[in-house]
Amino acid sequence: MKRRIGCALVAVLGLGVLMSPFALITGRRVYRVRWGVDHAALVAACREIVANESVYKTVTSYSMPDRPRIDVTDKQLPDIVRRLQPTYLFVSGDVVEIEMGGGLGHYGLLVFTQGEATNNTARYPHRKMDRLDDGVWYYTL
Repeated sequence: MKRRIGCALVAVLGLGVLMSPFALITGRRVYRVRWGVDHAALVAACREIVANESVYKTVTSYSMPDRPRIDVTDKQLPDIVRRLQPTYLFVSGDVVEIEMGGGLGHYGLLVFTQGEATNNTARYPHRKMDRLDDGVWYYTL
């Protein structure tokens, strides 16, 4: 019995040691995404992306073949967006979705380039959303 408890404790502590660097990296990225970016400049860059969407390389995802996304490694993307190191970048009408996470940790920014949506929680009901600035919302799933 003591041996099982000891093994379980070692396993939990070992997992914690392995996961702590990932938690630190994610924590830094969340901070940078939420507060370490000039929101007005980001909205301007996203307006440029919407206006010139056909210029950027696209990638078709096997999980969402009907929703092509902009290749985040495209050197033509505005610097402010590339510096965020997004995982995915989607354009839907006047909204640019900058996805940062993946798997079980989805988070990112929704940038409304043509003015603020009046009820973003109704438009995206499965996301927890926080307004950061005019047209810029942070979300988590």
